[in-house]
Amino acid sequence: MTTGPTSTALVDNVHKLLSVYVPNNSRDTYKNLLASMNVKSHGKITFSDYKSHQADFIRIPNDAPVMQVQELLNRHWCGGRPSLVISITGGAKEYNMKPRLLRAFRRGLLKVARTTGAWIITGGMNTGIMKLVGEIVQINPDRSRPIPLIGIATWGCVSGREDLEVNGVSVPYTKTRSNNTRGEAPLEPNHTQFIFIDDESVKKYGREIAFRAKLEQAISGGFFSSKTTTNSVNQYASLCTTSSLRPENSAPVPVVLLVVEGGPNTVRTVKEAVVENNIPAVFLEGTGRCCDLFAKAYRLYNEYRKKIEPDDEIAANIDPNILKKRYDDLKSKLREELKAELRAISGSTDTPNPTDNKARSIDTTDYFQLVYDCVHTRTNFLNVISLNSRHTGEPDIDLVILQALLNATSDSHGGKSVQRKREQLQLALEWNRVDIAKHVIMKNEADWNIDLNDLFLLALRRNQVEFVKLFLDHDFSLTVLFRDINKLLTLQTYIFLLGAALIATLIYKRHARTENDHGYNQSADEFENLAVQILEKFYQANPKACLKAIIRQIPAYGNATWLEFAVAADAKQFIAHRAVQDLFNDIWFGYINEATTHFTIVFSTFMLWFSGFLGYNKYLVTADDKTELDDSINKSHCFERQTSKQKRIEDRLLINYYFITERLVFIVHIPLCMTKLILVRQR
Repeated sequence: MTTGPTSTALVDNVHKLLSVYVPNNSRDTYKNLLASMNVKSHGKITFSDYKSHQADFIRIPNDAPVMQVQELLNRHWCGGRPSLVISITGGAKEYNMKPRLLRAFRRGLLKVARTTGAWIITGGMNTGIMKLVGEIVQINPDRSRPIPLIGIATWGCVSGREDLEVNGVSVPYTKTRSNNTRGEAPLEPNHTQFIFIDDESVKKYGREIAFRAKLEQAISGGFFSSKTTTNSVNQYASLCTTSSLRPENSAPVPVVLLVVEGGPNTVRTVKEAVVENNIPAVFLEGTGRCCDLFAKAYRLYNEYRKKIEPDDEIAANIDPNILKKRYDDLKSKLREELKAELRAISGSTDTPNPTDNKARSIDTTDYFQLVYDCVHTRTNFLNVISLNSRHTGEPDIDLVILQALLNATSDSHGGKSVQRKREQLQLALEWNRVDIAKHVIMKNEADWNIDLNDLFLLALRRNQVEFVKLFLDHDFSLTVLFRDINKLLTLQTYIFLLGAALIATLIYKRHARTENDHGYNQSADEFENLAVQILEKFYQANPKACLKAIIRQIPAYGNATWLEFAVAADAKQFIAHRAVQDLFNDIWFGYINEATTHFTIVFSTFMLWFSGFLGYNKYLVTADDKTELDDSINKSHCFERQTSKQKRIEDRLLINYYFITERLVFIVHIPLCMTKLILVRQR
């Protein structure tokens, strides 16, 4: 039979596919991870209306270990740890957002997700705010960088769930439109991953809330450590919440909760996230119900609180019993003011298709207490953005989302330590948002009077040009930074910093010439010395790589080379360095290896056929590097097009001095060439 080779090829291809879908892990390891989560079913979903899109899914019990689920997301599904997680919660019923609100929400969510590389977590259903988020992600203009959209849903509420009872295969899903079945909803087809929580309940919404909260807490990893106050009498004088951003070995990730509309389940979700898990929340006021309740409570609480304790000093001198009485009065007054909003919450439901009155149990939850716990103990974790029609213009939702994380690193009175400033600036670097660094974090000149050189170097290494400009605008010295040569560990860092030093040398020298100011010459000499120090360090670390780097074209600098910059800047110290001289010797000897004897070279001069047996420095004569070397000898400098004809002639003469003349001598005057060769060798 001929099926043997075909079967073998098929097995090989399957293993190759598995190696793609399960990077850095064997198939057995992946299966063991699924087994550790007690996975009941798993595979890929292909949506009938979106056949080019597939979504991974797992179905796990409600007590599955969240750390293993987090490992699945990081290592297998999403390709690594994110820099931010946006958890979106709100009304699951059909929700029509006003056009102006929708534009702002769409633009802000896309911008923050794309600029930070964030994950987005929702309830995964094709209803309400979850459907809206899916539609927004679908219009992501950069298809090469898909946004991870993770849905966490109750298994017993998924329409067509019987089709998903598979193990490791791809299945079609056709229930993308609501069929008006009570207690069920279809899956949103733009999600990239689904986690189904199976507690064996059927058509009961909200059974995934506890697991989702634990997973988000695990992802956050204690990102914001907090010391919160309690309701005891003796602690009323220090109601502020002190938070700090702390590094962890488990690489914690900032998580922010984004709330749109919402009902009773949303209030519970907010309370657990903010109070129990130290996750900041952003409320879109004007979308209704839960958001409007929290927005009003937050505003009134802060208004009443200022009357009780205008500042910390006054609060510290107030008798604790009197302070307790005042806060009890505040709480009662706040409950009275929020009656209408509380009625809207407790008198409605989050579910898209509520069960009938006979099956519905009486809800005795004190939603005011849940709200009050949040505003009372985590004031700086709450953020409100108004989308009411009376506010003109579209709000910058992306800025509010990111600023919510910054607010969580400050105490409730707005105080910020030096360490918090550094941590907030590092967050802005992670998000690559120089606008936030300028206008939110480092607003005053005094904010820059701290040691930020490590963040400056980080911006340089990541090629974050706008951040580098920001540091330079605030008098951070490249000279000081470059002197710490031990930090320059990577080849790309060598190339970038040495090129920058040579460019600085060139600019200062030309300014000295045009402005007739010798002060520029002094600065040029400093940068040339730095370039020489970096070159020396590089040469000591890897001589061969260093020689190649001298003539390597650098795209960031218009495909110019270090050698071209040095010649244009007349950097004699740099050109006289032993690394550059070794390169000249290699060029002079036609890349012949230094170990080749003099007799062999002379013999090959007269017996040309023997030249093919000479040893060459292969690291300099590979195709790409040979081309770069020849280009560095013969081509015009990339920047010469912008200079005067006289300067172009001057630079070309310098190049001829070092290269072309000696090549012509080698060709025309062989005896003289051989004599010089032997003398140089002996020297």
